[in-house]
Amino acid sequence: MEIFKELPFDLQENIYNLYETESKLSAIQEYQNKLHKLLMYEIERYQSTFWNEQHLMWSSDLLFFTLRWEISTPEYGFPSFI
Repeated sequence: MEIFKELPFDLQENIYNLYETESKLSAIQEYQNKLHKLLMYEIERYQSTFWNEQHLMWSSDLLFFTLRWEISTPEYGFPSFI
């Protein structure tokens, strides 16, 4: 710590700014990892709900019906699929 104090002020400032940037980036990365896990969970849930095994494709009819129903009935306050 004493060595840091002996450095010129502009170098101290650069080191401090770099430290602050790295700490903020690590917090952002941690948040992005949480969002990625949540997103992957949601995709797996949608696939299990809207995937049509018989046709090997997404059941778009069910997906859009669910979207229309959720948009038209916000007063129920149920958790949303989308």
